[in-house]
Amino acid sequence: MSSHHFVKEHQEPAIILHKLDDFPYSKLGDLLEWAPKVICLVEAIDLALIYGFKIDGIAGKSSEISAYTNRQDHLEMLAIEGPIWNGLMQKLLSLNAQGAYLITSEDDVPNLLGQIMPLADKLDLQVLTPQKRHVLSRNLSWKKWVTGSGSYTIRSLEDNSKLSATVLGQHKFKNSRSSTLNIAYQGEGFIEINSSVCPFLISDHL
Repeated sequence: MSSHHFVKEHQEPAIILHKLDDFPYSKLGDLLEWAPKVICLVEAIDLALIYGFKIDGIAGKSSEISAYTNRQDHLEMLAIEGPIWNGLMQKLLSLNAQGAYLITSEDDVPNLLGQIMPLADKLDLQVLTPQKRHVLSRNLSWKKWVTGSGSYTIRSLEDNSKLSATVLGQHKFKNSRSSTLNIAYQGEGFIEINSSVCPFLISDHL
């Protein structure tokens, strides 16, 4: 699975692999096919190599990543001694990356969000777990075409922000006191979410 190198550098989001144990292999295929850079944290490296993924870099503390220097050719060793997710976001910014898919577990999402929030307005970020997709919108408006039925949870990450949603042409969801907005849809059309503050989090089930 090395064809991701044909993609123009930085044109597509990078992939960062953190927790793979419960993540379906089939869901990773398309992402890895088009990613210009695949970075693996030490927690996922052994399983990623068993899967045969072509990895560009390994990230972790110096003492952790040194054991993997000779596991694949041309591996970049990314030593990060502070908070790992914040350090990785700094690295992506230094590479002029447009964004990233962060593959982790649902239990790790709160800690991850806490670390990436200071830089969330500079990158297009999606957090993928076996259960959910979490999109961090760095724009005040987020819009998506949907078909069928489903639901979204929209959560403000800042105090005193206001959220509203227009679903399939009907403006019918607005929060006035809560930092969370739950919406459901059935049919075909656009969902548009508006917030007074960025970033905000849009979550749905995979």
